[in-house]
Order: sequence, then structure tokens, then C-alpha cells
Amino acid sequence: MHRMAAGLPLGWQIDLEDLGNEHGKPKIQPCNACVSSSMALCVWPCNCYGPHSDHQPDLLWDLDLYGRLARADAWAFIGPINWYGPTSNFKLLFDRLVCMNGGNPRPI
Repeated sequence: MHRMAAGLPLGWQIDLEDLGNEHGKPKIQPCNACVSSSMALCVWPCNCYGPHSDHQPDLLWDLDLYGRLARADAWAFIGPINWYGPTSNFKLLFDRLVCMNGGNPRPI
């Protein structure tokens, strides 16, 4: 990840985040699959969890990843492939980003 970032043009603003699963670090909470019932239930950004929750801390909210991804011009995801599949954190991230594709705006 750092090697790729170092090779990009100097004028580019680069935002890096490590989504590794470490003990004691907030994790990406699982998707509640609102879309499987009805797209009308899906809200962007995800309302299944809230920002800075003591009950269920969520890495996507705590690191403002929803806002950071929405502001980005491009994304690059780098990670290992184990047994022909993505890591659990990659899977959780993409499951939770389904709401980005047509979810209802989250009421403020």
C-alpha cells in the first residue's frame, strides 16, 4: 500500500487507512441486509450503527470512512487473498457499502 502511494504523483492528496483486524480495535460491524428485504429500507450512510457508539463501535463510523469514501475521486483497496477470497474485513466493507448504490439519504 505504501509502495503504491509513493509511486503516485506528488500533487495528489492520498488518504490511507489500515482496516486490519486487530484485537481491541473497533471492527466493521456486519451488514444487517436491509436491501434483501427492500431497497426502501436501505439508508446511506448506513443507519444500522451510529457514529461513536459505546454499545456497538463501528470502524466505518469511527474513522469517518463513509465521508472519506464519498469525497474521494478514486479508491484503491489492497489486501491479501486467502483461499481464493477476500478477507472478512473486505467482505464486511463491501457489504456495508451496498447502501451507497441507491440507498435513501440518512436523515440528519
